[in-house]
Amino acid sequence: MLSAVDEKLVEELNARFSGKSPEDVIRWALDEFGDRVALANSFGAEDMVLTDMILAINPDARIFTLDTGRLPEETYRVMARVQEKYGKKIEVYFPRAEDVESM
Repeated sequence: MLSAVDEKLVEELNARFSGKSPEDVIRWALDEFGDRVALANSFGAEDMVLTDMILAINPDARIFTLDTGRLPEETYRVMARVQEKYGKKIEVYFPRAEDVESM
């Protein structure tokens, strides 16, 4: 449950961005929060659209993914193509191997 202050902030942001493009929202977030903003990317269609948008606005924007070591080979191919196309290194994070193995 949101506090009254949080609810007010959400209302203000909703009003501010009503009718704005996704690029407007992304631009604001990057300007407001700098490198504390990062796109979590699983390389699906929606993520690829957001990747294109965010890197068109700021080629240095952070993009990361979680690699469990159990991803389909196609995901690795798409990740490599994204890095090649945009000249952008994707930040890859790995869970602890023992946690994945216990699953």
